[in-house]
Amino acid sequence: MLYWFPFPGKSKYRPIFEAILNGQIEIVVSYELINEYVEIIERKANGVVAHNIGETLLNLENVIKVEIKFIWNLIDSDKDDNKFVDCYVSGNSDL
Repeated sequence: MLYWFPFPGKSKYRPIFEAILNGQIEIVVSYELINEYVEIIERKANGVVAHNIGETLLNLENVIKVEIKFIWNLIDSDKDDNKFVDCYVSGNSDL
């Protein structure tokens, strides 16, 4: 499968993105996390690129989608980061 990489060759994020696309690692995401990723990529690239990356992530077999059923509110310093904890717990993640 051929993919266009939104991260330049020297980007510190490119190896992670390549590993996800190549199925070398499995990640757990919620739809809220995908929306945030798309929003951030949209600021760095453009809406079309961001949308395509979001759709790609949603369609990969090694990207596990979870529905958040409980909000833990474990992080006080930046409440918005709680979505990462909630996804971690909901996905029964290892790391």
